[in-house]
Amino acid sequence: MKLLRPNPLLGGEGLAGLGVAGGFEATSHPVWLWDSTFDENSVPPLDKGGLQGGFDCGNKPTPALRATPPTEGIFLGGSLAKRPLIGIPCRIDAGKDQLYLRKHYSEALFHAGGTPVLLPLIPEKIYAQELVRRLDAILISGSNSDVDPHRYGEEPHPKIGSIVTRRDETDLFLLDEVFRVRKPLLGICFGVQILNVHLGGTLWQDVESQVKQPVKHQQTAMEDYRSHTIRVKQKSLLHELV
Repeated sequence: MKLLRPNPLLGGEGLAGLGVAGGFEATSHPVWLWDSTFDENSVPPLDKGGLQGGFDCGNKPTPALRATPPTEGIFLGGSLAKRPLIGIPCRIDAGKDQLYLRKHYSEALFHAGGTPVLLPLIPEKIYAQELVRRLDAILISGSNSDVDPHRYGEEPHPKIGSIVTRRDETDLFLLDEVFRVRKPLLGICFGVQILNVHLGGTLWQDVESQVKQPVKHQQTAMEDYRSHTIRVKQKSLLHELV
């Protein structure tokens, strides 16, 4: 058996890239998994224009195939191609040239029903426009850096963290485009900070020295430890979600 039309989101070999034999994509029809053990003499040919058990390979119908239950990650009546593509900007440390991102972002998005797409940091407007046009939503991730205070009209505090201009500029271009075309957006940690600056807000550059009675925001404990209490505003979107 072979793949009729490989799904580009699954690599050059379509479903075979996932270790699944016998996957097909028939033009606009969804991807299915099929049982390759069938007797082609005992099943009727495909009715042209339909998908009842087989595929139309050009003008000649093929024998129908017996469907097997979908495996994890492939939805009944759909495919990975039907999951929304969510772009996540990568991180980069000051003075380094390696892009990276913690695995939890991608895993959480995938298990929530999306397909994560890691985005290299290229601070070009046309790059951001093309990404947002092709993607279904953007998640601005955390960063091991602080937003440049000059972007909200302040001088650097003595205890400010590292500044990564490439990260700031890439995120701001993405935010410009997201708001222009009104695509879904989520910010986490640094993502919330740069979103606030994009919308005209300012930031405390060093919580410990600038905020009265501060709490410790980053604990020296396992990363799944609940760091501190938060208060969610009643009737807000976040309140409805949690």
